Amino acid sequence: MQEVLRSAAQSMFPAEDDDGSIDVNSRSLDGDTPLHVFVWRGDVASARVLVEAAADVNAAGDMGETPLHVALNQQNEALVRLFVEAGARTTIRSGFGETAQDIAQRVGGIFAKLVPVRRGERQNRR
Repeated sequence: MQEVLRSAAQSMFPAEDDDGSIDVNSRSLDGDTPLHVFVWRGDVASARVLVEAAADVNAAGDMGETPLHVALNQQNEALVRLFVEAGARTTIRSGFGETAQDIAQRVGGIFAKLVPVRRGERQNRR
């Protein structure tokens, strides 16, 4: 776990010259968390370690995007499955005005099935 967090810290705080001590829900200046870092990298194993350590799968980072938003935009099926199974909310609206449901429908295919639009769900205007 510490090695995973140290790796994330190097990306989140590259100018820092300390031991890289962060926790699973630390935030960079733009609001991203270690989970966001591993989504960008496509690193499913490290993302799973953080989810199992209670990382916030609904954390809104840069531009209000959650890890699920980023995984969907990257069309990374394994990460999308991980976040959906971990209870990621699909109705959080990013700074781009999109929810995970919107992105899944736009991308289509397996992603539309993994993140279906559920009628009657309130969409967060965050």
